[in-house]
Amino acid sequence: MPLITKQDIRRGFPGNFLPAGVELETLLELDLVELESTSGTSEERTPLLMGRGWWTAQEERALRLNRFVAGILDEFPEARRVTLGSPVCNGDICYRGVPVKADRIVGQALFPNLSRHPFLWSQADLARMAAETVEWQPQFLEVDPVYGVLFARYCEQQGIRLPSVQFILCSYEYVSVLHRRILQRAFGAPVFNLYGSTETGHLLMEDERGEMRPSLETAFLEVIEPDAGGVGELVVTTLTNEYMPLIRYRIGDLVQRQETSDGPVYRVHGRVADAFAVPAGERIPSSEISRLEPLNGRAPSPRPSPPMGEREKSNRFMGSLDDAADAHGDREPGQRKVRLLTSSPSTCLERVTTRQVDECFEGLGGMIHYQLLQRTDGRWLLRFAPDDRPPQPAEVEELRRRLARLLDIQNGLEVSPSETLLAESSGKFRLGYPTQARYG
Repeated sequence: MPLITKQDIRRGFPGNFLPAGVELETLLELDLVELESTSGTSEERTPLLMGRGWWTAQEERALRLNRFVAGILDEFPEARRVTLGSPVCNGDICYRGVPVKADRIVGQALFPNLSRHPFLWSQADLARMAAETVEWQPQFLEVDPVYGVLFARYCEQQGIRLPSVQFILCSYEYVSVLHRRILQRAFGAPVFNLYGSTETGHLLMEDERGEMRPSLETAFLEVIEPDAGGVGELVVTTLTNEYMPLIRYRIGDLVQRQETSDGPVYRVHGRVADAFAVPAGERIPSSEISRLEPLNGRAPSPRPSPPMGEREKSNRFMGSLDDAADAHGDREPGQRKVRLLTSSPSTCLERVTTRQVDECFEGLGGMIHYQLLQRTDGRWLLRFAPDDRPPQPAEVEELRRRLARLLDIQNGLEVSPSETLLAESSGKFRLGYPTQARYG
């Protein structure tokens, strides 16, 4: 069966979904459906059709895959949330002019943000958002990671505490190890990743053990064109949105699937479009590099072999033992590359995902967000927004070494602090900006 894309959804919408004789206007008049759209981050905005109440029902199914979160929802059946994200890409609320607080409350959710440029929030903006949040007393925060981090840093600077917050949901885009650290540091609450899309609903929820569990009632998931490590494109068949069923929908993200005794779990690797294409060759996994090159510059001690249980778990994620091992020990999940084709048939490239790049930032402080740019002349630029305490020179050099080894950087990596990093037109942020490459 062929795959479908956003272009197929747009083509002939809504007649390509509605049965003969059924008119969209009639469904809207009867209040049976909601008409939404995608954010437009990766391509033009796409219209979407969903049954009334479908979004709320599928969201709760996903949230309850986490036992801790399910317990909070049981304790607080009318749990309040504060949602911090781009008003451009939020399907629950649409701004015209400057709405007052009452117009930014939908059910049990408060939307304090009025701008898709969080790095340009003024102190007055942040003070208002913090005051509204404190007054609302939410049980949880739902955040786009970058918006959440900038709000968290302000609260930390001002000594603002949110004792009612039991957990934090990161959604809308890839959550970096930097984002997690700052959110946990500022609010002292567990951070969980909730993954999905407006067109499919929520597909994966991070459980209390840190594993991404699929919402099997909401959708059937496939991983196509996997590389040797099992990293491939996610394809979704929705099961519960009767007004716009999607069959083998190519969502545009990379994931890795593992079978466990408790069912399948996944690792999200970021967007296909944000993966880097680098020259083919064996590389040390990003999660190994920090152990091979410590900050003090001394030669690393030999790494002891992991316990058999840990080794076997790693091998199940990676494929065969022979494929998973190299001279530096077991290769970590996510390090496999997929071969690409370039305009030159003699040049082979391999894919490095957002997740693999982000692992290079593990354990390094002083940064709250970053953007990594791959230039056509072979040079690279890393822009980062500094934390209140910027990274130490040794940390910057360590990061250079990790990225250079992962990405085979030969012509230099410029690392530049920046107080302002810009979002896409949708208000979402990207971590990686690769040059174009053609997949083979």
